[in-house]
Amino acid sequence: MNNIIPDEALPSNYSRPASLELSNNMAIFKGYQEFELTKNSIRTTENDLEAKRRLLEQFFTPRFFAERSFLDLGANSGFFSFLALQNQATNAIAVDIDDVYLEMIRRASGYLDIHNIVAINENVAELTVASDIVLALSIVHWLFSCSAQFGSLDNVVSKLSSLADYMLIVEWIEPNDPAILSLGHINWNQDCITGEYSRCEFEKALAKYFKHFEIIGNSQDSRVIYAAYKSMFEIDLSCPFPFIEDKKYIISSRLTGVVERTEYWSVVYKPENGTIIKQASLDLAYREGEILKSLEEYEYFPHVLNIDAKGSYSTLTLQEINGYSLGEYKDLLNASEESVKTFLLHCLNVLEALESRKIIHRDIHFGNLLIYNNVPVLIDFGWAVSPTSNIVAPNGLHQEPSGGSCDVYSMGKILESSVCEKYNDILVFISIMTEPDLNLRVKDIKQLKTIFKSIFLEQANDSFNYVARKLIFQTHFKQINNENLDKLNTELQNANRELQNANRELQNANRELQSANAELQSANAELQNKYLALEQTKAVRWARVINKILGRK
Repeated sequence: MNNIIPDEALPSNYSRPASLELSNNMAIFKGYQEFELTKNSIRTTENDLEAKRRLLEQFFTPRFFAERSFLDLGANSGFFSFLALQNQATNAIAVDIDDVYLEMIRRASGYLDIHNIVAINENVAELTVASDIVLALSIVHWLFSCSAQFGSLDNVVSKLSSLADYMLIVEWIEPNDPAILSLGHINWNQDCITGEYSRCEFEKALAKYFKHFEIIGNSQDSRVIYAAYKSMFEIDLSCPFPFIEDKKYIISSRLTGVVERTEYWSVVYKPENGTIIKQASLDLAYREGEILKSLEEYEYFPHVLNIDAKGSYSTLTLQEINGYSLGEYKDLLNASEESVKTFLLHCLNVLEALESRKIIHRDIHFGNLLIYNNVPVLIDFGWAVSPTSNIVAPNGLHQEPSGGSCDVYSMGKILESSVCEKYNDILVFISIMTEPDLNLRVKDIKQLKTIFKSIFLEQANDSFNYVARKLIFQTHFKQINNENLDKLNTELQNANRELQNANRELQNANRELQSANAELQSANAELQNKYLALEQTKAVRWARVINKILGRK
């Protein structure tokens, strides 16, 4: 099998000639990637590269790159390698099979005194040293059966996964992409092909080798960029306070929110001693520990081992929970109707425990619910409030449609997305927890449990008839309201039409009144004229009479 790439297949042969100009402390790259580079800035000078930069700019920040190494596969002129370094990456390795572009990277980095970048000519199949973040743009179709002979997308993604310790940014290229149709990358070495080249197989491989992945966006109509993560949670190493454990033990690190211009960070460590350590800004972890202590009698919450405050940060040590995420547990959850009912009742018990201590979690979502021994365990009480502990919540917490916090609603949304459609009766019950209308939603935990037991566990009691009627009322009231609303709307439309007709009649009457008024004014003017004429006649007559009288005298 031959995997030697002919010169005519190289992407650089379909772009402007490669060139590098070094002057005035600036490197100007021309060719497949075109950009201007200084030691502290970088600017694209062609549209295709700028479009990819904009698509990826949310990732090329210190949030992702601080204290991390970077591997740029198919680097070409190294634009993204230099961009990573300018966003606090510790070092960058630019890999390509075109020596002309690799030499341009070396010359530019030497001229600008950039020492933490290495440019190497290496086949991806031969690479063995991993980096924290790997970028693999416009390369999957090459690795399938052209520049390498992996032969299946499972093998391709497996290799990329072995090179990425934290995150892989990878571009999927459809089989009908113009480049593939022109050069036939995916059929180059047919003898090595063992799997289908399709997006479905590609996503299946991402799900297999990474904890989770997301679509960033389309770079072209036939190309989509993905981000795939080795960690279940975000790990941002640009945290402002010093780490209290080795970085290798960090399983989560992020800015959790900003309250009144104060940043609140949270770092979670998993050392090899069966504990979980949470380090958070100011007293955030200490507050969480105090709230969790009040819930120690319940099996649904982590067990507190120690809490401490250090000034700029506080710490909370918990007993480790070796559980499943809800995504991992979903198949077991839906194994039978009984397993769904049991789990749902446990979730109601979680809410009942919170209510008993007058605690509002305010941030219940998929990532904060673990499953241990088939029992849900609610974690991360950083933004919870209780009668003795309160804090202003940052924007971005999981809220209900009205904009407030409701643990019943949030738990219901988790269940709604986790329970299979075939359990329709259970989903109907869950709908009274997730009803958007606050007036219709059942928020009382005791009522919810009574309804649940009465319907699903056949434990009818004296309150059953009342509760059942209320459930039916809650379930159908909205539909009745909608029907009444439609009827009222029809009546309103009819009344509006009648009003429009009356308005037209009024306008006609007004016009007639205006015409009559004009005639009246004309008649009045004529009458005034007659009156004046009469007065003049009277005046003349009386003048004659007076003259006669005076003449006699």
